[in-house]
Amino acid sequence: MADTTTVPSREPVACVGPGQDTSIVRRLREWMGPSSPREWFSELLAGLVVCFAQLPESVAFANLANCPPAIGLQAAWIVGLVCALFGGSPGSINGSAGALAAVTTNFVSKEVDAHGHTTYTGLVQLFWSVIFASVLMLLGAVFRMGKLLCLIPATVVIGFCNGLGWVIGHAQLAWFQDDQGKFLEGDVLYLSLVLCAVTFVVMQTCVSLRLRGVPGALLGILASCVLEFAIFRPVLGKSTLTIRDKSAFDTHQVVPRPFFLNSDYDLSEWGSLSNIVFQGVTLALVAMLESLLCMEVMNDLTSSSGEANRQLWALGASNLVAGLLGTMGGNALIELCVMNVQSGGRFRCSSTVCALGLMLIFTFGYDMLNYIPVASLAGVMVVVVIGFVRWASIPAVFAAFIPRSWLEPGRDGASSGRLKEYLRSVRIGLFDAFIIVIVTTLTAVSNLAIAVGAGVSISALRFSYQQAEPLEIATSMDDGVKLYSFNGPIFFGARHRVVDTFKPQEDPDIVEIDFAGAEIFDFAIMQEFHPILAHYAQLGKTVRLLNLKDANHLPALLRFATTEEGSNNRSLSQSGMEI
Repeated sequence: MADTTTVPSREPVACVGPGQDTSIVRRLREWMGPSSPREWFSELLAGLVVCFAQLPESVAFANLANCPPAIGLQAAWIVGLVCALFGGSPGSINGSAGALAAVTTNFVSKEVDAHGHTTYTGLVQLFWSVIFASVLMLLGAVFRMGKLLCLIPATVVIGFCNGLGWVIGHAQLAWFQDDQGKFLEGDVLYLSLVLCAVTFVVMQTCVSLRLRGVPGALLGILASCVLEFAIFRPVLGKSTLTIRDKSAFDTHQVVPRPFFLNSDYDLSEWGSLSNIVFQGVTLALVAMLESLLCMEVMNDLTSSSGEANRQLWALGASNLVAGLLGTMGGNALIELCVMNVQSGGRFRCSSTVCALGLMLIFTFGYDMLNYIPVASLAGVMVVVVIGFVRWASIPAVFAAFIPRSWLEPGRDGASSGRLKEYLRSVRIGLFDAFIIVIVTTLTAVSNLAIAVGAGVSISALRFSYQQAEPLEIATSMDDGVKLYSFNGPIFFGARHRVVDTFKPQEDPDIVEIDFAGAEIFDFAIMQEFHPILAHYAQLGKTVRLLNLKDANHLPALLRFATTEEGSNNRSLSQSGMEI
């Protein structure tokens, strides 16, 4: 579970010097977030760290989308800057994303001739699709579609993460292929694998050691560059592929221009209206979904409450600008948002610094980017995939398809073995496992919009048969103990009501949650109890769980030292399950 950090309280802003407009300066400081020199330093450092991590990701995502790398970098800082300044989730990082790239790759293609010249087909159609998608995002903001996020269960999100991890991971094979699509051979292949491994080890070491303020992606790429240009080429006389070999950055790509005024594009090759509409709808759904899901993650990480509608306005405006300037568009990036918070970023300042840093690097250091070995980009993306995939869902899904009787201990009470005990502890409902598998598969073979639509539709169909009466949550006090009694179906659609009901700051030291009258329909809603129990644990308060009939969900709840399991009376025993 993500570490929950409380956003520092605002302090009065000091008066500025004479001759300055105090109201404008004060509002600017309040809008950017930091209120002390220490916070400003943390925000600036976090922005720079994430900037150097987003740089190779943007190039890799552009390659996944079959687009020139310049299009990915320009989208990163354009979308990132607009959303950083005006978005509804301060501290979130936006830019060219893997989910959008996975959609775009079905509409854009590239070919390399015998002379190494790369021809891209479908770029103009992509730009029109991004513009159409931005209009749909703005309409989503008008009709306040952000509130529909509560209808997406956690099982669908898990399946999306797993499927997208496969798509991104599989796309890295392209870095080990030549211009004709054939895999590298001999020493070039072996040395490329070495660079990929070195980048992976350096980044993973920084992640494992939790080195705050250390840009692991930058260090990994620098290590690969040292090996390439200090050892492989001068000593071994061998070389690997660089960005220049794949798709070089040119001077005319530095400053973005409206694509309809750019002579590099043939406006007559805009494709068909049906393709633009279909691609635009898909891009809009994917971008809105991932951005709003990312906002939920940021709310959990920073103990804040983002504005979904403001985020959609900023997302639509940024993609409109990005499409007009000839880029691939973008949305929020969950892995970089987490990195930003872990590096000390909480406010608009850090995300703004990140976007401006990308713009400056691309504008003034574009030629140096051509020397980056592409194998190191594969190493960066492998780390991204490892952090993106929900690995814990694999044994949980596996255990769900094993008959319950096979996992139960023997009749004589003898131990059933550590493996069975582990599978029994992580086992989820069969229907939840089915949803995860379906969404994962559809994400990998089609796109996120179709996968999420199928997952939500199947979950809603199931709910229509199970829904009997609305959920009721009653509270009472008895001898200094506060009791929350659930009566009715507990389903993912009730997540906000469940979260808003609990008041950890106001509750006494002992809290009881009684599920006697509840019916737990899926695994998704149980995930919402994690931050609630974490908050109680941080406050040193004890939480007792009463009459939780479905033991499949019990291990997911009993993860805090202040949580106990019991029956409807108050003779309780410590569960012993804690972290």
